[in-house]
Amino acid sequence: MALIILIFEQINQQIMVWLLIAVIGMAFFSYLLVTGIESLAGILNLRDYTFMLIAFPVFSSLPDLIIILLNLVYGGTLGPGMAISAAVGEPFIVVVMGIPAVLTLSLVRYGRRGLRLFNDSKERINRILYIPIIVSVFAYITMIFLAKIYIVIALVAIIITAFYIYARNLKKEVSESVKKMSVMLAIIFIIAGFAGLVLFGKLLVESVIEVSSITKISPFAQSFIVFPLSAAMPEFFASFSLILKGKREAAIASLLGEIVITATLYPALIFAFVNPVLSFAVVFGMVLEIISAIATILISIKTSMIYIMPLDLAVIFLFAIFIL
Repeated sequence: MALIILIFEQINQQIMVWLLIAVIGMAFFSYLLVTGIESLAGILNLRDYTFMLIAFPVFSSLPDLIIILLNLVYGGTLGPGMAISAAVGEPFIVVVMGIPAVLTLSLVRYGRRGLRLFNDSKERINRILYIPIIVSVFAYITMIFLAKIYIVIALVAIIITAFYIYARNLKKEVSESVKKMSVMLAIIFIIAGFAGLVLFGKLLVESVIEVSSITKISPFAQSFIVFPLSAAMPEFFASFSLILKGKREAAIASLLGEIVITATLYPALIFAFVNPVLSFAVVFGMVLEIISAIATILISIKTSMIYIMPLDLAVIFLFAIFIL
């Protein structure tokens, strides 16, 4: 605790204010962009399971892609490393923070009955969990151990295989979360969301670099957490809304929909055009996520899903202690 206080005492308060503004701005405009795309898909009657499982995750992960591009443009020599950290941080955020948050909300909202309902639905939920989590594990292992060209080939192969299996085995799960609005309002949301993401994304990149220059916290470690967390907020809010409506499978599917894209396609694009550095802190985070992902699957098969929560709290604690 003393170390954390010491670090924050070193940071200019103005920088922290700008960092907080950037995170909130990214989360808000990510929500606008994703909501606009969801609504436009609903208006155009594109809510069948193929779109929701394949095309929609590509569009809804645009905040992540914008952040990656902004890191490459404004990150300077740190840009490639920050970009790959932001891309591979998304599965960590979703698996280690998102799933426990959904379970916690279900427990708070429905008490023990909420977790009992999750456990009763484990067979269907597991079918949603397996592919995204296994994809993220294989993608992480690929990036840690393979050379650049093989990384690109392997990640493309993984994403094609995952989409094929996912589309064959799952029906629509997240269309319940689509908002209803006019075409004009949906387009305004998309344009405003895109413009806001560019503006606040640039501010966030610059703020992370500034904070890292003052403290000993690696910009790559910050990128692994801060960028994916701000971009993943729309999925978190959508999942929370679905939980409150009692739609457990849809809540998990909404949360995990982007993992296949962010763990494979975006890293493959980064490695294809630049030579990013996987810092030791980020590799450590990836290893923790692999352990958490495998344990999550085993827990969901063998016992009550409530044990996922203390497991992921321990993972977050280990990562926080390590980077500080």
